[in-house]
Amino acid sequence: MSSPAPSPSPSPSLLTSHSSHTHMQTTHSATAATGTAAAALNHSGSAPLLATSSSSAASTPGPTNANPAAAVAAVAEFWSTVVALPQLQRELDASAQVIADAQVEGDASRKRLVEFTREFRKTLSEETKTLIKPIMTKYQTEIDTLSKRGKSAETFLANVYRKLADAPDPLPALRETLALQQRMQSVRDLEVENRKLRETMDEYHKEIADVKNQDVTITRLKERVKELEQGIDQSVKSKSKAAEQQMQEEFSERERAVQQQKIELATRLGQQEGLASGLKSQLEIAQSQLMDFRARHEEELHAKASEVELLLSDLDRANTKVAAAERQADLLAAQIEELSKSSASGGSVGAPGIGALPSSELQARLTQLDLELHSKEKEISLLVEELHKHQVATTKAKQLHAQELEALEAHIEDVTANTERLEHELELRSDYEDIKKELSILKMIESSNHQNNLNSEPGGVTSGDTSTIAGKSIETLLLEKNRLLQSELTQLKVNLNLRNEEFALLHQAQEDKSKLISGQLALIAQLESDLMNMSSDTTRDPSAGNPVLQRSASSTNHVSLLLEATNGNGSAPETPDASMLVGGPVGFAAASSSDASSAGLLPIVAGQRDRFRQRNTELEVENRTLLQQMASLRADIDALRSDNVKMYEKVKFLQSYPTKASATGNDAIERYSTQYEEQLNPFREFHAQERQRKVQALNATERITLSMGRFIMSNKYARSFVFFYSIILHALVFLVLYKLSWSQACQDESAALCVDRFAVHMREEHHGQRR
Repeated sequence: MSSPAPSPSPSPSLLTSHSSHTHMQTTHSATAATGTAAAALNHSGSAPLLATSSSSAASTPGPTNANPAAAVAAVAEFWSTVVALPQLQRELDASAQVIADAQVEGDASRKRLVEFTREFRKTLSEETKTLIKPIMTKYQTEIDTLSKRGKSAETFLANVYRKLADAPDPLPALRETLALQQRMQSVRDLEVENRKLRETMDEYHKEIADVKNQDVTITRLKERVKELEQGIDQSVKSKSKAAEQQMQEEFSERERAVQQQKIELATRLGQQEGLASGLKSQLEIAQSQLMDFRARHEEELHAKASEVELLLSDLDRANTKVAAAERQADLLAAQIEELSKSSASGGSVGAPGIGALPSSELQARLTQLDLELHSKEKEISLLVEELHKHQVATTKAKQLHAQELEALEAHIEDVTANTERLEHELELRSDYEDIKKELSILKMIESSNHQNNLNSEPGGVTSGDTSTIAGKSIETLLLEKNRLLQSELTQLKVNLNLRNEEFALLHQAQEDKSKLISGQLALIAQLESDLMNMSSDTTRDPSAGNPVLQRSASSTNHVSLLLEATNGNGSAPETPDASMLVGGPVGFAAASSSDASSAGLLPIVAGQRDRFRQRNTELEVENRTLLQQMASLRADIDALRSDNVKMYEKVKFLQSYPTKASATGNDAIERYSTQYEEQLNPFREFHAQERQRKVQALNATERITLSMGRFIMSNKYARSFVFFYSIILHALVFLVLYKLSWSQACQDESAALCVDRFAVHMREEHHGQRR
């Protein structure tokens, strides 16, 4: 802040208050700017430093052999969760805008403060200036210090923002590195397996060196090798056909995609061409209209000019006629005056040629002159009116001509502006060549993809075409997109396999549940039929007098029978009696009223329970036996499968020797060759690793839920337990709700019944006792 010249001032107290207020405003603005810069540094500066340190710590190997994939995964997790570079860049953009606005506002307030201080110092006295000068100096020093601090913080933030504004996000690269490390791990595993296979091959070489002297064994092995070669040839042919079919399907999919893009581009090109032709036609129409308007305007100008000339000539003729008539009228007036004078003087002195006339003739001559004078005056008035009309018509014609001229000029300006706008739009939409170029590049990519997919020979695409395509940026982007689509397609296939497996498991579970539900429905139908038969044979319930108690008792019996029937282990469920759920005397009444019907239904339910218990025991014994047999058979199958795979591995090793192709095949060898190839399938191993990684990424509750779900879905007893448990729990809940809903109504009715029944007794006995 500059120091203005001193000037007198009225009041030291006013100076002190104003200086403190000014200092508070300046300090507040500086502090706000510094706080904004600090907040921006907290959001922007600390996170990159922390990310750098963390990434360096994660990438730097320690003394122990840490897992590189885990380190890269930790760095990627840090950059995705803690740093979040795109969000950080957006926050830096917002902070930079806020700081720029604060700088502009600070400069304006600083200028206003300088002007206000100058005006304020002009009103101070010399003593006041001497007293407040040290304070102003300290305030100025503090303000300058805060301004420097704010500027340094803003500069630092601007440098950080400049470095991080266009910085690429390392998260995709880290993820790609993690994928590459996983692939390297799989390659290392394959190398270990290859080393083991080489050791096995060395052992087989030693065995074969010992067996070389045995001709019979060699002959038999040669025949076996021929058979295996033929089977392998057939398997190779089938696999090649499958691979060719898969490649053909992929190529057809790519071809459809490229064809769709071509159709879209052609449609877009046709739209642009139509739009360009429309704009050209509109431009031509506007130009022709402009030329027509110009020609019409010139013709109208010529017509108006000729009309104006004609009107001017008529005006001139009328003026000449008026002047001649006025002169003739003047002459006639002079003659009349002379005649009147001559008649007054007795004809002594007269005009030559008039005074010699007789009086009758003179009178006739005067009358004729008067008539001629009146006729000339009328003619003059008519000519004046006609002249006035011509002038008015000329004025109107000029005004109309001016209006039409202005309208034509405005229309010409509009047409010119519309023409310029159309030309500008035509220039903006003149991307026909670019679209044509993109279409040609897409055609080249399509042809190159077609030749690369169908013809794997190197003569498919020339080097000149390849260099031409590689030099185009759009072609690079399309190739990258193609690679991305391929990776997405692989991921979608893996996800599809997962979904198919899950669907198979769910379908199996659904079938089990359907079978279980059908059995339960049959059991319920049988119980209902038995109940209907027993209800038709038994006598009427003693509780029929009270319909509420009857409904309660019947519902309690039905639910208790269903609970006993659905108990799978044969023991009665530990549920409280219905009389305990319905409290009061109504419960006792319901229990007493249901004894008669329960006594008739109990033998039937007990017999069914015993039969089900015996059948369940037999089925459990049979199930355990079958499970033991299945376990032993599975162990035998696994052992045989591993032995067969090992045998096929030995046979494949023997196939490395040159032998003649045999004409026989073996389905078993082909089947075990498929199993052997599946064991070496890297996609299966990658799929297992991805599934294990996703399971490890879950939290404790999700892992427990997943384990329980797998256990329940894989175990028959667990599924049955969950099913019956859910049914019993729902039935118990519904029973409790049903009893609670009826208990209040039953209690109200029983209370009303007791009041009605014992009202007379209460009035007679207890009322008399009180008296």
